[in-house]
Amino acid sequence: MWEEDVYPGIRAEAHSRGAEILFLDEMRPDIDARIDGPGKNGTIFAALTLRRKQSFRLSPRPATPKDFIDFCRGVAEDYAGPLILITNVSALHAAAEVARFTRAHQDKIKFVYFPHYG
Repeated sequence: MWEEDVYPGIRAEAHSRGAEILFLDEMRPDIDARIDGPGKNGTIFAALTLRRKQSFRLSPRPATPKDFIDFCRGVAEDYAGPLILITNVSALHAAAEVARFTRAHQDKIKFVYFPHYG
C-alpha cells in the first residue's frame, strides 16, 4: 500500500530537507446548471497539510496549466522552506508547462504523484 510503502520515505525526505508536505488537487464546483455568472465554470484549487494548514484559490474558468502553476507559486510563497507537493497524475499536472515550472523551481518544489490504480 502507498501509505505503508511510499509515504514513509516521503516523510523522511521532508524531515531531512526541512520540507513541508502538502496534498494538492482541484475540483469543479457543484453548481446548479441554471445559475449563470462568475464561478459557474470555475475551478477550486486546494492544498492541505496534515497540520491543518490550508490554501485555496478559485479560478473563474476551467483549470489550465497556467492556473495550476499560479496556484503552486502562491502556495510556495506561503512557506519559507522547500515543499513536497503530492497530487494525482492528470493531464493538467503532467502538462509540459508544469514540468518546466517544476524544473525551474526544483530547489523549492518537488512533485510526488499518487500511483495509478485501475
